[in-house]
Amino acid sequence: MLFLASAPPLWIRGAGDGAGAAVAAVAAAAAWALLVPSWRKARTVGRRRESRWLLYALVGIAGAIIVGPTS
Repeated sequence: MLFLASAPPLWIRGAGDGAGAAVAAVAAAAAWALLVPSWRKARTVGRRRESRWLLYALVGIAGAIIVGPTS
């Protein structure tokens, strides 16, 4: 554990910012890796499942826009 009298040095803040960016990149890559096979399966099963998949995607996007980032 690192105790500091005031604000952390710039190199520590930079490391934290870099780690945060890496987490976002990994989450985006995982989402894409799940999204593509899910869509392909929905398309091959039938029109009803494809429509439901699109509805869920749109509701998820709208929810993310409405809630926005949390801090």
